[in-house]
Parts: sequence; C-alpha cells; structure tokens
Amino acid sequence: MPTKSKAVTNPRRPPRGLIRGATVRTGVQSFYHALCALLEHSPRKGCYQLFISLGTEANVQKKCVVVIDAGSTASRVVGFLFHQKGTGWELKNSIFQEVTPQLSSFANEPSKCSETMTTLLNTAKKTLVTDKEEQKKTPLALKATAGLRFLKKDEVEGLRVEVLKVFKTSNFYVTDNSFAIMDGATEGLYAWHSVNFLLDRLYDTSRKTVAVLDLGGGSTQIAFLPNSTQNIECRQENKCLQKISINNVEKTLYTQSYLGLGLKAAREGILTTGFNGETTIISDCFHPNSKNEQWEYNGVKYLISGPVSGTENINKCNEAVKSYIKNQNVFLPHELKDQEITAFSYFYDLAVKSEILREAEKMGGTKHVSNFEDAATLACSKLNQDPFMCLDLSIISSLLVDGYGLTSDIPITLLKKINGHEVSWALGASIDILDNGL
Repeated sequence: MPTKSKAVTNPRRPPRGLIRGATVRTGVQSFYHALCALLEHSPRKGCYQLFISLGTEANVQKKCVVVIDAGSTASRVVGFLFHQKGTGWELKNSIFQEVTPQLSSFANEPSKCSETMTTLLNTAKKTLVTDKEEQKKTPLALKATAGLRFLKKDEVEGLRVEVLKVFKTSNFYVTDNSFAIMDGATEGLYAWHSVNFLLDRLYDTSRKTVAVLDLGGGSTQIAFLPNSTQNIECRQENKCLQKISINNVEKTLYTQSYLGLGLKAAREGILTTGFNGETTIISDCFHPNSKNEQWEYNGVKYLISGPVSGTENINKCNEAVKSYIKNQNVFLPHELKDQEITAFSYFYDLAVKSEILREAEKMGGTKHVSNFEDAATLACSKLNQDPFMCLDLSIISSLLVDGYGLTSDIPITLLKKINGHEVSWALGASIDILDNGL
C-alpha cells in the first residue's frame, strides 16, 4: 500500500520548494489563490493541503516495468507502477495474470508461443500502461526460470527469436536483452528483494530482513542474510554469495537454487527412480485405490498407480522422498533456523490445498514445519481427491527437514500477497531494471 506523506507542519503556507520548482510559477500561484478564494467557506488548511498534494503529485517521477515470468508450469505477466521516493522506489500499483501452457511447451513449435505472449502483453496495456506514449518508455523483459533451463540451446534460440519478434511490435521499450534465462542464484536474490521490499525490511534499520524460500515447478530457491559466511558452502565457488547494498552498506546475501527440486521436477525424479525410462509406474506415494492416474511433465506422459496393498506404503514413500532429497546435495544452512522465515509459491499453494491455511488466511499466515509433517502423514493415510497430495506434502516436509535442517517447531510465514501485491521474484527484477536498465 502507498506510504502516506508526512503532515505539513505549517498548513497556512505551502512549501517554498513547490512554488520555486513550478515551471509556470506565477500562473500556478494565481490559480490556486483564486481557487482558495472561491472556497472561503472551507478551512484554508484544506485548501492549501490540496495545493500541496497536487503540486507534489505533479513533480513525482513515475515509472512502469512489465516482466514476463516464463516459469516451468505457466507464463505470467507481472507489471508494476513505481513512484520515485528519494533515491529509491515506492510501489503504487501492480498487475498479475497467469496463462498456460508454459513457454517451454512450445519448444518444438516456437511460432505458436506468439499468441500467449500477445495475450499477456495486451493485459499489461489494458490494465497498467494504457497510454501509447508511456508504453514506449516502459521496459519489457521476459525472464525465464527452470522451465527453459532444461531445454537445448537450439530450442531456447527458437523461442527467443519468436518472443522478441512479438515484443518488438508491442510498442513497449525493448532491447535484445529483453529475453533472458536467469540463473538460480539471481532468481533467489530477486525473490529475497521482492519480499523484503514489500515488508519494508530493506530500509527500516530497526527491523531485520527475512529469509525467503521459493518453491517453483522445476527448482527451489533459498536466500537470506547470514551473520557470517565462514561456514557457508556453495555448489560453485562463491556463486551462492552475492554482494548487495542496503542503505549504502555492503552486505553478503546467501542465495542458492536447486534445479530438480522444484515440486514437479521432484515428483518426476521420485516417481521414475528404478523404472528405467518406463512411463507406467507403481508408486508407494499413491493410495492403493489410485489407478492409472495421468500426468504429463516436460512432454512425457505417465500413468501412475498405487501399490496392491497399503500396509507399509507410508514408510516406503517417506524413504523414497528422503533418499531423493539427500541425493540432491542440499547444503544445510545452519543459520536458517535463527532467521524469520517466509515462503511462497508452491509452499503456499500446498498449504491452502491441504487446509494448513484456512479460508481466513487465504492471503497468508504463519504456521510451523510440523504442520506440513502432520498434513503429509494425514494425506498418505487416505485416498485424496488430488492423488499427488501425499507425495507433494512429503516432498515439502522432507525439503524443510532433511534438506534445510529445520526442526518441527520452526515457524514459517506463508505468503500469497503483501499489501495487495502478488509475491513474486518479478518485483525484484523490475527494481533491478529501473536501477540498471535492461
């Protein structure tokens, strides 16, 4: 939500800066003095506050950014309207729309992605940047995540050509850099920046920043500010440690991404273990009454059924999930347990679907790791409307406990929106574009 401007200490006289900064100083003064005279029945305080408000609004620099989030399960347009606030930015409005299928699904027929891109851009034009002249000044960027990291180079190039073809006829500000595949560390950094920006933790030195967990379809990200980097391990040397500046103070952010530990990728990895390329699968993470459940991922169609009997299935499912998580070589960040932890995307979605979060908490709420553990145990003990419920909740529970080393009593704040704005790494990407260009 917009931050309220500070009250004027002397309401009888408008700030000199407003008058001095006006391009038609005499005309502006004359107009508002005449207006105040017409409103003599109203308190002069109100008249001058109107003068101040209009004058301030006229001098505010406004910027829009439009980002296409090309994820592994869908494509989304996320747009933002910012006002410049000192040396930083204040978020005034945002839009969000999601469409399926995901961009990577057009890898073999890239020309077919144009309709999806056009639909998303039209949403931005109708709801955020309606003025054609403003559109020309508005940066447009597609940032792809794990969905495109799995593709071959020639497949990515085909999509890049088609996307930029649509972008360059869109009327938005576009460069050759308007199409990019983010690495996982950058995705984590953007997610961390987005959440802490919306929670007003970046510039309020009295409040600590929060740790951020993001669970996508193809990868999962973790980011937080450690007190010390001495015991931090990176998959690639220093790749997970990023230098950032907060209030002109340089700090080191820990940000790590695990490709293959997104919810859908982990599903596939666990389900196909031991089946040597077969697509008809028997899984202990499915109820015995689940038969021939259809599922498609990365262009492969699977038929999945539960085992014949269900006496020890829960334990076997847990063992399979834990084995997969541990084989991904997840670093246990010991400082994480001492952080205030937030989580979004599939962490939130599964919390809603399993009723960890109730209807009154539909925008988010604080729960504990034990809530996911208990929900997984319950889901694995019965036939669910969603046949993947047992497996998905087991993946999340094991990631938190076996991957990140969290204990059952650790609280986690699950987020969907903050102050009416969708939680997404795209906000951090947009601020980066504002500050550094495309």
